[in-house]
Amino acid sequence: YRRIRQGVRSALVIALGTSVVIAAVMLLLGRVILSWFISGTPEEIEASMAIAYHYLFIMSVCLPVLYYLHVTRSCIQGMGNTVLPMLSGLAEFLMRTASALLLPKIMGQQGIFYAEIAAWLGADLVLGFSYYYCARGMKKQGEKRGKNEDSQSD
Repeated sequence: YRRIRQGVRSALVIALGTSVVIAAVMLLLGRVILSWFISGTPEEIEASMAIAYHYLFIMSVCLPVLYYLHVTRSCIQGMGNTVLPMLSGLAEFLMRTASALLLPKIMGQQGIFYAEIAAWLGADLVLGFSYYYCARGMKKQGEKRGKNEDSQSD
């Protein structure tokens, strides 16, 4: 249990660090990178760049939400539970669909940019509770094993 907990903490620190570096690169060099993929008249380029960079900004800043999803989902699967990660995928799908339908009505066309973030948050909610549930079960198993080993040595 302690190794799992320490592994998840270490993975989350690495994920957070990685997401900060990627976000910094995208925020600083995003327009340059996007310019490699956008062509057209100066007006078209300017309009496309504004939309693309806004979306890139949102996605980059929210990377920690995605990386938390990856770490916890992988950990839960590594503990042998495949149902809870699948349920997080279902939550992700439902949040993405609902927010893609509702947010544009509330926020206009930019609302669609947040559908992905909402999906990640929906999955994170399921995975956060799932990780706690699975880790608590592993801890209880370890304590039970420890008691059984103590009683056998008597």
